[in-house]
Amino acid sequence: MDMCGIEDMVANNVLVKAKSDGSCCTKWRKGFVLPDKSVCGETQKKIEIELQSAMPDNMRSDPKTAKEYEFYQLCEQQPIGKELFGKYCKAAEPKIKNAFALLQAIWDYEIASAEERNDAAQCVLNSHLQDGAPYEVMCLPKELKASCCALVSTESPTLDQLNEIMKPMKHTPDPQEAAKEVEPAKGLAITSLTDSYQPDVVITHLSADERRYHCIKMLFDKCKSAIYPFMTEEVFPKYKKSEEFETFVRWKWKEKEPVTEDDFLSFRLLGRGGFGEVYAYQVKTSGKLYACKKIDKKKMKQKQAEKVVLSEKITLEMVNSPFVVSLAYAYENKHDLNLVMTLMGSGDLKFHIYETSDKKRGLSKEQTKFYTAQITLGLDHLHRENILYRDMKPENVLLDDKGNVRIADLGLVCILPGDKKTAGRAGTVGFMAPEMLRGEQYAFGVDWFALGCTMFEMVEGKGPFITKGKVC
Repeated sequence: MDMCGIEDMVANNVLVKAKSDGSCCTKWRKGFVLPDKSVCGETQKKIEIELQSAMPDNMRSDPKTAKEYEFYQLCEQQPIGKELFGKYCKAAEPKIKNAFALLQAIWDYEIASAEERNDAAQCVLNSHLQDGAPYEVMCLPKELKASCCALVSTESPTLDQLNEIMKPMKHTPDPQEAAKEVEPAKGLAITSLTDSYQPDVVITHLSADERRYHCIKMLFDKCKSAIYPFMTEEVFPKYKKSEEFETFVRWKWKEKEPVTEDDFLSFRLLGRGGFGEVYAYQVKTSGKLYACKKIDKKKMKQKQAEKVVLSEKITLEMVNSPFVVSLAYAYENKHDLNLVMTLMGSGDLKFHIYETSDKKRGLSKEQTKFYTAQITLGLDHLHRENILYRDMKPENVLLDDKGNVRIADLGLVCILPGDKKTAGRAGTVGFMAPEMLRGEQYAFGVDWFALGCTMFEMVEGKGPFITKGKVC
């Protein structure tokens, strides 16, 4: 009898049961309580100090920009803050409730499938933008609302019709203002796809439906941009005086409590890495499952990898994207450093390229497009945070149980503020850009080169520079 096989089967069954049923955590969940309201004053001061220290220098001098940064960090970047801000807005006066509902409706439109886009756009129009709509948003310019209504109501518009509809949105700015827009702020640089995107250059190459979708998204983005000043200047100060914000502060106090092994239930071994092992963990109080990367301290010191591990931890704390593995908890014990991260239970992309099909290696065209789109959004998020990844390859792209992917293993990242560049080899041979191999300075372009190599491997079932099993 194969005892190892039986043990694996039992471990798998226990993990599957934990995924589907969190009842085992009920007794711990009942014991979970937030601290008393008396901690709010001191905790709020600490939050403000942390925000000030993390705020870029060019934002501190402008109170308006500083407030926008504070709103973004507390109400959008942090899941608990986002949830509680939404709860406050939904229970607030109609002006606030309608503005927040419009942002939610636009978000639903952005993630809608091609078949659902028209209905989602019409929902935005009927509920929030038309005159006399039940949840009309009054803080938007009339010209913007009129352009949105005209475009959504026009099926398969021609280029001339699009130009006519978009014309009110294309104002001629004052020369001094135009100069400000053209020249990036000191210390900042265009690093992401969305920042460098030039719609007028590519729009003529799109189909009629794609052009319409693209222009609707542009107008909806303008709606969001018009609502955010209202949110930061009027709604955010009111929210900071609410019970919801008080609850948020109490949660932040709870976050500062030290995390130990006793806060988790440990399940089966998921895999092994260069510094240790990865286990499935479940948080006792919430029942949520994670992957715990245990980094053996002795191995780390032997390989002199302290900086690599610290860099990965700091980077994981910075990212907040559904397409990049994120850090939930971090703690240490006598033997290990423990990074508790997003659980991705369906293996890596390399496994799916080479092992899931009996007929041939590689993925279908539709799979390649889907995975590439999600990886692109993940890389774009990292670049927006001035993070150069440098280790893009199929082994570092993990799949979850629903088939979505996330970028993982951030040990080789490099922070590139502004328009700075770096040098030195990092990553895997066969995915390194030419400038990296030549010892030249490079920036974010090396990640896009490595993504191209990854796309090739997804399609062809082998790397682009592989000849007879060797890297050429």
